Amino acid sequence: MNRMKFLMHLGVAICAINSFFGCSDNGSATKPNDETPQSSADETINSSAANSATSTTTSSAGTAQSSTGTAQSSSSIAQNAEKEPVWNTQYPITLNESEGTFTIHFGFNNDGCSITDNSAEWISNSFEFPLDMVYEIQGNKLSYWYVEGESEKSIYTGNNQSIIGIWKSDESNSFIKFTQDTLYSTEQESQESTSTKPTVESEIDLTSSYIMYDLYGCGTEGFNCIFSHWHFTKKAPDFILDKIETKIIDIHEKTDRTASLTFVGKDLTINVEHVQLDSLNNGKHYIAATIQSQGDTCRFEHISADPTRELCTANNVEYLSEITYEGEDGKKYSARYFNDNDVEFAQCVSALLK
Repeated sequence: MNRMKFLMHLGVAICAINSFFGCSDNGSATKPNDETPQSSADETINSSAANSATSTTTSSAGTAQSSTGTAQSSSSIAQNAEKEPVWNTQYPITLNESEGTFTIHFGFNNDGCSITDNSAEWISNSFEFPLDMVYEIQGNKLSYWYVEGESEKSIYTGNNQSIIGIWKSDESNSFIKFTQDTLYSTEQESQESTSTKPTVESEIDLTSSYIMYDLYGCGTEGFNCIFSHWHFTKKAPDFILDKIETKIIDIHEKTDRTASLTFVGKDLTINVEHVQLDSLNNGKHYIAATIQSQGDTCRFEHISADPTRELCTANNVEYLSEITYEGEDGKKYSARYFNDNDVEFAQCVSALLK
């Protein structure tokens, strides 16, 4: 696996423990946000702090006895511990109680599109990422943290003789449970489907974008005629804005995505249909636009995306070969599906302006 892929999976591994630490967007350890209390969770265990504040009993003379209240508190925890909450995630662990350590064994699938000159094959590989932790128990408090690097301690409350048992987070309404070989949690791993998210269109200002520079270059001697997908969101050089101001590029009507103009004696209509950036669309980048003049149309289209099983076909080898890496198995893998017609589009626009 190349370094980029490994670092990506490392971030996933760190974020996978968000049930216990919480995780920010960059994979660093943070305090978890409070979750909405679950009724089953509330019935499972009460923190000792809450019990000491509220659990009392009255003697036959009506006097509150704190020792009796403490006994009832412990009894309540023990009774409620039988009512286990629903465990939404679980991980195999290696527990060493004598040294106060445990290792969480995360498993990941490393799917990829293996390509040759004329074939493509979707391959699934799996690997393990172990995460070593240190823990300590003081009274009814359990805390643990990463062995390597700085991390904030996760603190839980419980009524257990050792780490084995059920513990309630002091910072949220979540629970964890240790056995000799498994760590359970009431938190859920993120299973949000990226394919169901609505597509996000980005705002642009066509007539002040770098596309106007590309157009100027196609119709001006001494300039190159080059278009690129990222030019739709890039600001044009100031001298191009001056060309618009002085009517060398004479704009008659415009919106954020369309323009009717005259340039080098040619009447043109530009229409930007889609600007979907990969940063807002689950890694998929899609641009579509047209330039028309006197009934002739030049169409630009760009699509790039992370390889998927659907894209990993022999018909797409040309588009899967733009960016590649070598896998641990020695095979060549595609790192990006990349398909656009920028060269053909530039040639078409150049012909419109002649």
